[in-house]
Amino acid sequence: RAAASAIPLHDALTQCADTGSACKVEGVIERVCQTRGCWFTLSAPDVAPTVRVRMLNYGFLVPRNVSGATAVLEGT
Repeated sequence: RAAASAIPLHDALTQCADTGSACKVEGVIERVCQTRGCWFTLSAPDVAPTVRVRMLNYGFLVPRNVSGATAVLEGT
């Protein structure tokens, strides 16, 4: 089975918000938790304000120096 393509962050907010279904999105990492890397904010040109992304039960952490990087992520 082929992996689903990432959809724009703006579309994910309108199609997937409050549905409980997972979406695969792409955006730019703006800020990262500098204590542990347990959250980050994701931005896109047509989305304001940024979207905060948290990892369920600290399932994984992101490097604290990835601000400005493009990320593709899937979740609810």
